[in-house]
Amino acid sequence: TPITVNPEALEELARETPGYRGRINCFSGQTVHIASGNRRSIVASAVPVVGSGIGYRPVIQTPNIGLLLQIRPTVVPDTNTALLDVRNLVTRWGRSESAMSIGGPGESVAVSVDRPNMPTQQFAATSRVPLGKPVLIGGLTFSPDFDNAIEPADESKAQLYLILRTDVAQ
Repeated sequence: TPITVNPEALEELARETPGYRGRINCFSGQTVHIASGNRRSIVASAVPVVGSGIGYRPVIQTPNIGLLLQIRPTVVPDTNTALLDVRNLVTRWGRSESAMSIGGPGESVAVSVDRPNMPTQQFAATSRVPLGKPVLIGGLTFSPDFDNAIEPADESKAQLYLILRTDVAQ
């Protein structure tokens, strides 16, 4: 049974509490996504290159640090409901470990590989929800383990909730 949320209480909470808000339009049965955050290039690994000596080609990745929500809503015919297939991912930067060097004595070039900490919240769900009402899809916290990835101690108590409202446009 879906947990509906009082729209007035939700608006008040949105004004008082920092969080993400978004809106996306799509067709019934269409998979769409919405993302918010920032990106930084990191050296994720290195590939050995052999020529007149041995060297390394860095492999660069650019992770999204922030929020990614993928959703596929399907309106259930002859009802006031929709089936939501949801995938949610929230990441942030934590304190990185020192870079690791690949390559060593006797090799012409070494590559410094980044070792970022990216605390993550992720869940997936499929829910049948009423149309036009805010519904709590899920919620979770960051890991309670304090392993240098969590910056301020009180942040581990922060709860992230995913609340969706599905409407049908005529």
